[in-house]
Amino acid sequence: MTKQSAVAEVEDAPDEGVVHFWAAVIREAWRAADTTARFCADAKGQEAKLSASPPVPLAVVADHPVHDHLRDLGAALRFSQWARAGLTEFLPADVPTGSEAMDRARKAGRDDSTDVPGKLAEEQLDVWLSDFAWDAPEILGADVVNTHDSVASDEFLDRLAEFLWSRRHELPNIEDE
Repeated sequence: MTKQSAVAEVEDAPDEGVVHFWAAVIREAWRAADTTARFCADAKGQEAKLSASPPVPLAVVADHPVHDHLRDLGAALRFSQWARAGLTEFLPADVPTGSEAMDRARKAGRDDSTDVPGKLAEEQLDVWLSDFAWDAPEILGADVVNTHDSVASDEFLDRLAEFLWSRRHELPNIEDE
C-alpha cells in the first residue's frame, strides 16, 4: 500500500472530519516511516563500510517482534527533528527531548525499562495530534506547533511570520476552494 492509496481509501469515507483526521494520521505515519527508513539506510551504509559481509534483508510485518521497536525509533527520530527545529519549547513540558526519546526507544522492552515497545510511538502520535497543525507539512513543508497557554502568543506569531516570510517564494499558491 502506498501513501496515496492509503489516503485515497480514507477519503472515500462519508464524514469529512473523520476523513481529515485519518488522512492526517496516515501522512504522519508515512513521515515517521520515511524518516526511520532513511535513518536505517544511513546506518546500513555506515555498517557496510565496516563489514565485508552482505546485508541481510529484513521484511517487517505488523506482528513481527521488531515492528514496535521500529515504530519507537521513528517516534524518537520525530522528537529529535522537533528538537532540532526548536519546536520543543512550544510543546508541553512532559514531551521528551530527542535524546530522551532515543534512549527510551533503545531501552523499550528491557527489564530495566518502564516502557513497552510501541509506547513511545503512541506518545509521539498523541503529541502530534494535539499540538501540531496537521496540514502544515503538506502546505508549508514544515511542522507547525499550535500554541499553549505557557507560550507567549506574540512570540509564536512573530516566529511563524518570520518563517512564512522567509519561505514566501517556496510556498505553493493557496487558494480558497
